[in-house]
Amino acid sequence: MAPSVSPAEHRAMEAAAHGKSNLGIPKKVGEEFVRADKKAADELAPNAAIPAGVRRKQAFDAELRTLYVNRPLKNADAVLAWAKEAGFTKTLPPGDMHVTIAFSKEPIDWNAAPDGFDTEIVPASKDQKDGARSVEKLGAEGAVVLRFESTDLASRWQQFRRAGASWDHDGFKPHVTITYDAGDVDLSKVVPYDGPLEFGEEIFAEVDTGWADKVKKNLQATDSAILALDKDSVRSFDRDGRMRVAIANISKEQIRPYRGIEIPGWDNEKKVHALGLDPDEIYNLYCPGEELEKAAATFNGIQLLRKHTPVNADDHKKNDIVGTTGTEAKFRAPFLQNSLVIWTKEGIDFIESEDQKELSCGYHYVPVMTPGTFKGEAFHGRMTELAGNHVTLVGDGRAGPECQVEDSAVELQWAAIERAVMGMVA
Repeated sequence: MAPSVSPAEHRAMEAAAHGKSNLGIPKKVGEEFVRADKKAADELAPNAAIPAGVRRKQAFDAELRTLYVNRPLKNADAVLAWAKEAGFTKTLPPGDMHVTIAFSKEPIDWNAAPDGFDTEIVPASKDQKDGARSVEKLGAEGAVVLRFESTDLASRWQQFRRAGASWDHDGFKPHVTITYDAGDVDLSKVVPYDGPLEFGEEIFAEVDTGWADKVKKNLQATDSAILALDKDSVRSFDRDGRMRVAIANISKEQIRPYRGIEIPGWDNEKKVHALGLDPDEIYNLYCPGEELEKAAATFNGIQLLRKHTPVNADDHKKNDIVGTTGTEAKFRAPFLQNSLVIWTKEGIDFIESEDQKELSCGYHYVPVMTPGTFKGEAFHGRMTELAGNHVTLVGDGRAGPECQVEDSAVELQWAAIERAVMGMVA
């Protein structure tokens, strides 16, 4: 078996060897490539005293870069609930909560350490042999953190250190930052969160020396319904250049205007609406929070598109796909939120250039034309039985519902595409 010919191929084969291939590569094939890669690296540097990272750099001629590696906290809501109960009035938003495993200001070969693919679950304190936890201030920036122990994370930190990563602190102290503003809370009296901590897969990025100031600006009130999302604190890039957005508002509880022809029930042949609606009249439809909450799971793992168009398994619009939504969709009033991965350079450039930075959803729904009011504003009907179809990057979501329903949405009995503001990617 010939060795990998590039870092990207090596990582793909590492993933396959761990049973994590997204490309359908058999585990056995991945294992064979990994063995071949190791042999090739050893042959290039047979001296055992030469670090593995140097050997792999010789094999792949990798670029040296600073390295920041973290694992996002997937059950941040549980920790935030504890923090509020403990008396903290300001905390980091859930998308900022993570554990840092590497923070190398010295440039290194990102391929030098083995890949870490799996999620990491730190058991509840009572289930850990050494489960001591504490709430304390840590570092010069005044971070208030939840300290915990994890032999797996400590071993991973050691792997990065052996690969050449620098570290500016005394030893590895795994922690999750809760806030930079403890207010009047007496930390000595706070009982640490003792539940499990579930961390997602590793995220690679280059070191941002101004990270602390950006995170501090992102503190939210613990009773706030709206999360303040600073783009530099929620965006990161993995080692292959894909953009990862830890949390984004993808939809919102609100009243939205639609023409009758855009509302499901229009018969394009007979030119009549099943609900008796005037095709050209504007109807204000209320999208309730409880409906978004019920539909949250349907917004997991759906296409992120560069333009609005309905998709399905037979016609998934491969040329318009720029990424995908994550698997953590949740309604936090008034927003439906999820993580995002932007795969293509086109999509990343759209976001960073500010040309297309807002999000707009396309979905199925069943209209119930019963009037009412929401926050003092009258509406004609409610949107019920929501189901996500796709999410789109748009340049300006404020133009109203200018959707081309007759092109395909009506045929599918699919909801008119909403173009009201759904929140910022940033």
